[in-house]
Amino acid sequence: MARIVLGKRPETVSLTAQFEMLDGSKSGIKVEYKYRTRSEYAEFVKEFGERKGGSDASGADDPDAINIASWIEKLDEGRADFIMEIAQGWDLADEFNRENVVRLIDEFPAGADAIINTYRLACLEGRRGN
Repeated sequence: MARIVLGKRPETVSLTAQFEMLDGSKSGIKVEYKYRTRSEYAEFVKEFGERKGGSDASGADDPDAINIASWIEKLDEGRADFIMEIAQGWDLADEFNRENVVRLIDEFPAGADAIINTYRLACLEGRRGN
């Protein structure tokens, strides 16, 4: 059994974000996440929301401007920003960069959700996987 040593923390942690593909098959992306403690994660999420202006992605600021395409685009831009701040690499053949994260969100939304949720669970509950 591994011995716990308080105060010794890793810089990163590698976890596999597992998800179901559209055809029902299972897949996963191994992601190199930035390590954050539970309290650091809470502070990060708070600050991330503040930096993004707390804007309502529904378009409620201007009810006449609401349309599904702009709502999805704004939502996905925020998800891409979030992933870029929690991770620093993945095991895909495509380079880990913002452009490819946006492509992943567009082509495999369940994969992007799994990346975010796997990190959240690891930071808040200390669990691996979904």
